[in-house]
Amino acid sequence: MSDISSATLAALGRCDTPTVCNAIELFSVRPRSSGYMNRSIQACFPKLPPMVGFALTSTFRALSPPRGGDAYAGMEGQLEAFEKSPGPPVIVFQDLDEPSAAATFGEVMCTTYKAFGAAGLITSGTGRDLDQVEVLEFPAFTSGTCCSHGSCHILSVNVAVVVGGITIYPGDLLHGDCNGITTIPPEIASEVPDACAELADAEKIVLDYVRGGQPTVSISGSSCGNDSGICQTGQPSAKVGRSSGSAFRRPLHRPLPRDSSTEPARSASETNREIFNMKRLLLLPAICLIVAVVLSRLDQTEPIARASAPNAVVPAEAEVVEDSMHEFMEYVFQPTYRRLKASMAEEPKDNNGWKAVKSDSLILAESCNLLFARTPKEHGDDWNNHAAESRTGGAALYAAAKDKDFAKATASYKAMLESCNACHRQFENGKHILQP
Repeated sequence: MSDISSATLAALGRCDTPTVCNAIELFSVRPRSSGYMNRSIQACFPKLPPMVGFALTSTFRALSPPRGGDAYAGMEGQLEAFEKSPGPPVIVFQDLDEPSAAATFGEVMCTTYKAFGAAGLITSGTGRDLDQVEVLEFPAFTSGTCCSHGSCHILSVNVAVVVGGITIYPGDLLHGDCNGITTIPPEIASEVPDACAELADAEKIVLDYVRGGQPTVSISGSSCGNDSGICQTGQPSAKVGRSSGSAFRRPLHRPLPRDSSTEPARSASETNREIFNMKRLLLLPAICLIVAVVLSRLDQTEPIARASAPNAVVPAEAEVVEDSMHEFMEYVFQPTYRRLKASMAEEPKDNNGWKAVKSDSLILAESCNLLFARTPKEHGDDWNNHAAESRTGGAALYAAAKDKDFAKATASYKAMLESCNACHRQFENGKHILQP
């Protein structure tokens, strides 16, 4: 079982996903633009409460029949994997058919999953029987709907998958509601519910004030005895008052210096908690200042004229050098892929081997950004989704190589190639399929 307690999971279930995302940002454990699924994944039942659980991942196809078994081939192995889940499983499917050929799930599968204790389901493909599944109160997230199950079958279970533009690993902690899906770093999971409560309290103060009447704006340091906006203590201040002249203000307090000679060294968790508390103290004044600035803009009746500086430097725009996609792939992607394929044939034996994997995975991941400058006129959204998923797989491979984790590197490598192949199937009629 996971170190994350059932009480923590229950507390997370009382938080909405946007607030969870805001809380994660306070701990600075990952970039703000990572860790959550993009808009391609939508909630089927937006009124259901938040879903919380651990990823049980699978790959899926429905375009052609499985080589063995029936239409639900692979589901037995998936259910057997429930016993190894660190907690309530969230079934996560990567639909390898591009575009999705048939529904990943329906009433029978969702009823079965719920009976075995699943917390919900996410698929990069489509779903069906939505009226019946909604009655089950079983959270489901998809990229759309389809009336048929086709030749549905599950290929692999508990492998790295790419869904909604991010790589999901087996056992990842997931949180989702009508706003979307995010992962939660396990090292801060127990702290997130308290952080969400603090954020909600801070937002309530501002919202109650803004909704309470006709606010006036005052951004100054007059209450501190100067006009600079900085108190004599050296701390910024924001005063937002009603038309009656009332105001509210929450001062910032600096912690007293620590005496390192008499106090024991702090653990990493204590340090993280102190950093979070400091950010929490800064949060409300920052929100007040933002609201004050916005309201001051609304009070202005004349538009603001933005004059350009006479010597302003105009930033250069990205420009495609090679128009031929064939040439671009041959000289940018293919040599890098071939080197990476050789490097990933077996686990690197030394630092030089790992450096080779890091170098080529980073080149491929960054090269995927260049694909956005070559978006075709037809099916442009599909093209960009393939590029984003390939970039995510390359980034995950690069991160695994930095950690010298060959198991994760192999899973990410295969996920990246599958994303590339999905693009080749759609835009190259299945040519140039890459092999691990």
